[in-house]
Amino acid sequence: MLKANNLSCGYGKKAILQNLNFQTSSSEIFCVMGLNGSGKTTLLKTLLGLLPTLRGDIQIEGKNLTKLSLTERSLLLTMQEADPFAPFSMTAEELFTIRKNEMDRQAFDLAFKRFELETLFKKDLLELSAGQAKRVWLAHTLSLQSKLILIDEPFLHLDWIQQQNLMETFRIWKKEFSTTFVLALHELNLLANLADQVCVLSQNGILNQGAPEEVLTSKSISDLFQFTAIIDVNPIDGSKRVTLGQKK
Repeated sequence: MLKANNLSCGYGKKAILQNLNFQTSSSEIFCVMGLNGSGKTTLLKTLLGLLPTLRGDIQIEGKNLTKLSLTERSLLLTMQEADPFAPFSMTAEELFTIRKNEMDRQAFDLAFKRFELETLFKKDLLELSAGQAKRVWLAHTLSLQSKLILIDEPFLHLDWIQQQNLMETFRIWKKEFSTTFVLALHELNLLANLADQVCVLSQNGILNQGAPEEVLTSKSISDLFQFTAIIDVNPIDGSKRVTLGQKK
């Protein structure tokens, strides 16, 4: 689905990330993690085409990103920023009319239900709490039904209940619509139970990548964050649990 070949990206002539090589499959959740400033957002913007590649190339379904027209890009991929906001007063319903012709009705109906928009749809986005607005924006992004969806900090502002709901929603979209997700996030416990692949960014490039059970080890997390770490099983539901302890 998505492939990066010797990709270097950054701002101007300054490379933030260098020599990245990775590949995602269709219907996959590819999670990017790393410390603040490690280049997660820079990578997403480059994959979308907002930032030019400094070296290497990006391919989507075998086509070079730079060769795709804006129309082709809009059909193939969508990105949601970490903290999207309405630049002026508008209702949630009005937001959904902006790209209405590009929306998939089945995806819209499901997103509307999953994010419980019944009570929010007629309200002004500027009057919603950060968590409520985030649900509206997530529903809007998923309704566009792009084959590749990039989301920066998808769980930001969401309470625990909505975080669990979003995790399940990602799994539904992956299965029902064959969507590929590239998610940049910090929440280790959510990442450990959601990702099909994990890419850890550090020191201008990829520190480690692979399946969660290979990448998310007590040693790798401890080395990255410089805190003691334990990975075990949650005794309540059997999910993976990451616990950070004292600073090294």
